[in-house]
Amino acid sequence: MVRESTGFEIRRSTNEVWTTGLGVYEGYAHLSLVDAILVAYARETDISYIYSFDDGFDSIDGVQRLNTNTNPYSA
Repeated sequence: MVRESTGFEIRRSTNEVWTTGLGVYEGYAHLSLVDAILVAYARETDISYIYSFDDGFDSIDGVQRLNTNTNPYSA
């Protein structure tokens, strides 16, 4: 189990994110519960991009999936 890494930060979700994630999960049958929680977290924290090879994120409004090491914030 990964508990820490210099490549990313582990955060705990709030009850609000969990509840919203359950709603996303119920509304998008193709998403796993984990993916739905990620969408809810992204929406709550105004994160527009998710790095993933899972194309299930492509149908989610407000979240853009990136599958390369592209920096969406560079000009």
